[in-house]
Amino acid sequence: MRKNDKILITGSTGLLGSALVKNLRDKKFKKLILINSKKINLTNLNSIKRLLLKQKPKYIFHCANKVFGFGGNQSNKFEMLNENLLINSNLLKAVLVTKVKKILFVGSTAVYNEKLKYNISEDKIFYRKPHSSEYYYSLSKRIMLEQLLALKSFYKIPYVYVIMNNLYGPRDNFDINTGHVVPSLIHKCFLAKKNNKKFEVWGNPNDRRCFLFSSDASEALYRCMKQNKYDVINVGSDKEYKINDLVKAIKNELNFKGSINWTNSNIKTIKRRNINLNRLKKIGFKEKVILSEGINKTVTWLQSNYKSARK
Repeated sequence: MRKNDKILITGSTGLLGSALVKNLRDKKFKKLILINSKKINLTNLNSIKRLLLKQKPKYIFHCANKVFGFGGNQSNKFEMLNENLLINSNLLKAVLVTKVKKILFVGSTAVYNEKLKYNISEDKIFYRKPHSSEYYYSLSKRIMLEQLLALKSFYKIPYVYVIMNNLYGPRDNFDINTGHVVPSLIHKCFLAKKNNKKFEVWGNPNDRRCFLFSSDASEALYRCMKQNKYDVINVGSDKEYKINDLVKAIKNELNFKGSINWTNSNIKTIKRRNINLNRLKKIGFKEKVILSEGINKTVTWLQSNYKSARK
């Protein structure tokens, strides 16, 4: 990518998109086309086509998607699948009307089957079904890759499909029901302290996860777009934590002195998910922000922007 190339970013005000915008601006990229749900409806094909015909971007980072979180995954299955499929399909159809050099789509480690627990490589995407707790979200991400494969096969449009593990950071969705695990837990703890209540936590304290801060994730996306060796790349952290360790870190950061109440601890969850990062490391990525620092930055942002934060 050259500094004067037009670069389109969907989901530009969200967790990942906003971090990517800052990163590219810091690198002196001058022609960023920033798209969010308030500017354009990605479920409307004609709107996207008009945008691409007018702007003619050379590169596209597709960071927008519909996310419901652990709780929302159970009650919004149809909406999750339908909206994500529609958004992804519309963008890929619209790409055909303009000369795009390369597109990057953001996937999720939810595509991997629950039996794959450690050192999961990119060639295992279609191994068996995704876990039932996130099946429909995962399915939309698997179908997205199939669409990209077809696009490259028939229309010779290069792509990179990035499989992200758990992201967190400022400007995330802090809704306690539909947010990612870190922001929803931060908000729960924040409210528990404010209202002098118990800190309610869903799931199993011994489940293990890896977490990647948004600024690190944005640098990974930049490096993934620049390289031409891999079409599919795992992106994340190789530092693994128990959910209980995450909860304690959030509790300490917010100086919460109350008790923790684990609920739905008997629900069927994914015990462990650790991805292979060899491809990511080969393109020069190094994680910089450790979990405690990232939680501090995220909590600080929420406290300073509570009224306007998504929650």
